[in-house]
Amino acid sequence: MTKIKLASGRELDCDYMGHSEKRRQATIRILHTSMQEVARVFSDPAETAQIWFESDYAAGFNKLLAVIDDGDAVRVVLGKE
Repeated sequence: MTKIKLASGRELDCDYMGHSEKRRQATIRILHTSMQEVARVFSDPAETAQIWFESDYAAGFNKLLAVIDDGDAVRVVLGKE
């Protein structure tokens, strides 16, 4: 299982992260975690200041725009201020 690692060191099961500096958005799919927990974690700018997924790195995407039930996952959309 692939993990996403947040600035605090917290790791969550994840199967996708994509981000665009031009669009100033990041989309992440979190697995095995409730929508409430995902909303709590990703609404904390201290957690989302830095995000690592596989060989990808994103920084500054710290504005929670959406938390969406994506069937077997929770999709998170973050904005960059």
